[in-house]
Amino acid sequence: QKLGKSSDAEEVRAAVAAPAKMLKPGVRERDQACPWLKGFLDHEDPVVARISIESIGELCPHNMFDDIIDAAERRREARALDDRYMNQLNELCDPQSVISKKRGTPERSCERMFKFFETVGEDGKLPVTPRTVALRSLANRPTKETVEFCQKMAAVFKAQKRRPPPNFDFRLGEAAG
Repeated sequence: QKLGKSSDAEEVRAAVAAPAKMLKPGVRERDQACPWLKGFLDHEDPVVARISIESIGELCPHNMFDDIIDAAERRREARALDDRYMNQLNELCDPQSVISKKRGTPERSCERMFKFFETVGEDGKLPVTPRTVALRSLANRPTKETVEFCQKMAAVFKAQKRRPPPNFDFRLGEAAG
């Protein structure tokens, strides 16, 4: 935990990644690591923040997913999202991801995550790359709500004479069909 306070970015990154690398963490280790990891969700270094999401997803109780989404919303408000951060968030709810396959993800948390992705996808003040990841994540989730949202966003792209994210229309067609 001392390395988490280091001024060396690589040391902090290694410290935050370490808890998820434990072979068989017990209740005591999780009880110590999870609240500590939560403190890195808002870290100024986006790499540290991404690593904390991964470590929490691998190690901590599902109720901490709300803390992750809360931190993501603060990053969105601060315009501090990037594509790698968004991809890490997507890992929590993507049924094909290592985290989801290993632990599963509570549906309520994923519903909230996908609402967050909708907000990001619609936010024209954000850079294109996090918006693209959000839209791809939604297009890969074939529910009535996400298909309707993606169709709405496809119409926005068309009206603005902008290209949608790569494979967006293709994935949207798969989701609708």
